Formats: sequence, structure tokens, C-alpha cells
Amino acid sequence: MKKVIAIIPARLESTRLPRKLLRDVCGKPLIIRTCEAIQESKYINKLIVAVDSDDIRSVCELYGYESIMTDPNLKSGTDRIFAAYQNLKEEYDYILNVQADEPLINIDDLDNLIEKFSETEDSAATIYKKIEDLKQLNSPDNVKVIFNPKYQAIYFSRNIIPYRRDIEKENLLEGFSYFKHIGVYLYKKETLKKFVELESSKLEIEEKLEQLRLIENGFSIFCVETENEIHGVDTFEDLQKVQKYFN
Repeated sequence: MKKVIAIIPARLESTRLPRKLLRDVCGKPLIIRTCEAIQESKYINKLIVAVDSDDIRSVCELYGYESIMTDPNLKSGTDRIFAAYQNLKEEYDYILNVQADEPLINIDDLDNLIEKFSETEDSAATIYKKIEDLKQLNSPDNVKVIFNPKYQAIYFSRNIIPYRRDIEKENLLEGFSYFKHIGVYLYKKETLKKFVELESSKLEIEEKLEQLRLIENGFSIFCVETENEIHGVDTFEDLQKVQKYFN
């Protein structure tokens, strides 16, 4: 199996739930709950938290997790994980990007992603899930993905894709499957390097989805299915749900 490093981009400031990564989740900060979930992987050789503040760095050190300080002004989580990776002395084959606010991430999904990706020649990999109801389908917060028969992503969009011209909106899920994208990424190290060197692409700017930069520049993204919901923490209500789970 390839050598895998997981890097969690951990930015202190957040809009809807200020300083959310330091919020208490039944006795431990949210960022630590996420670290604990990821470290259960049977394939991840190393875990790093890419931080932008001394506050998060101190918490990581307190709980024994290695962190690397990065520039607070970096424009994306992808730039942050690459900045952290450049500070390492050891090389890794794959770099896993997991969001810092997802303490309920299913470790079997991560291990399955690594296993399946190792069997392909693709540039990167990600996770998708079947959409179960019209509310999910219609929400722009749920990014939709379509892929070819080799499970390589064709396009990601906040809109409903594909557009089925002759079907009424209330019947869209009858006899047809739509899929939402789960924001976990696994990169080959050379793919990540090229990714951050590229200028933001036209479709990326319009959709506000940076993974489109890879597709527009000819990189293949392998898609792996999960049946599990992955709940990020963006609001106080989300935090309460996570606290209830750990209580």
C-alpha cells in the first residue's frame, strides 16, 4: 500500500460559528474529535494539522497532535495543506484532505477511498453519496456530481445535474439517481503540487468549486460511493447534534 499522510486544514476564524474548531464537544475541542476519528485509519501513516493560529496549535500540542503553522492569508484549504506538506522532510505518495469540522467522518469510508484509489491511474479521488430527497437535491449547499462509467468525475455543480428537461421537478428522484459530493479529497503528491500552481479556472470561479480547476485542466478525479452521511459543523445547531452524538 502507498504511503499516506492526512492533513487537516484548520483555520481559526469561521463566519457562521466563530472559532468553531475550539468549541467544546463533550470535554474535548471539535478539532481534536476530528483528529481522533481520522487516526483510526489502518492506512494513514501520519496525521498533521495545518493551522493558522497559535490557539489551535496549542490545543493540538496539548492533545499530542502534530501541527504546522501556515499563512493565515492562504486562499483555500488546499493551499494550506500544500503549504504544510512542503514543510515535511519525508515524502508521501498520497495526501488526504479531511475537513477539520467533520468529527463524525466514517473511517471505513476513508480507508475504502484509499484502497479504491490505489487501484486506479487517476490524479485524485473523492467521495459521493446518493441523494435521498428533494430538499437535498434542490439545495445549492449540496454539491452535485456526475461521472462517467469509469467513475471519473465529469462535472460538479451547485445546480441539479443532469438537467432532465421532460421531468417535473417533484418527480426527479423517481427511477433516477442523483449524487452529492462529499468534500474529502485524496491526491497524488504530484497532483496537489500542480493543482496549487494553476490559476483559478473559469468554471471554478463561477461555481465557487475549486475541484473544477482539476477537471478543466485535464486531471481525472475518481469517485467512490458511501452510504454514510457526513455531517460538518457550520452552525450552532450542527454543533449541538455532534455534542449529542458524543454525549
